[in-house]
Amino acid sequence: METETQVRPFRKILPITPLKKEFLNKKMAISLRSQIEIIDLDKILYLKSDSNYTEIHLKGGKKIVSSITLKRYANKLSTDRFIRVHQSYLINKSSLSSYLTNQNKVVLYNSQEIPVSNSKKEGLLNYLKTLMV
Repeated sequence: METETQVRPFRKILPITPLKKEFLNKKMAISLRSQIEIIDLDKILYLKSDSNYTEIHLKGGKKIVSSITLKRYANKLSTDRFIRVHQSYLINKSSLSSYLTNQNKVVLYNSQEIPVSNSKKEGLLNYLKTLMV
């Protein structure tokens, strides 16, 4: 007499833990005409929209022009690092130096002034409130 062996599925449930901040993407690859440039996200000061192109402004004054729209970069880059302050600007939070309330502009640590739109002002102020003591 043959005996049937019943096979029970083996399931191991693993807990899902969020990635630590140090493991989040720290680099970004940008395809240019003749090369793919790899940029450390900490070196980006801000990104500026120029129609269907994006200017990526880096520390040290270097500028890279990409054929990717600012909207696509805004969707890709972490809100932990970057904040949209204007339809045409996405800035690295670590490059912020001050906010000129009377002029509605942010000043980056390299003295570059970036306009803040009325529609993005509330989000910026909420972020700045988290930094206040």
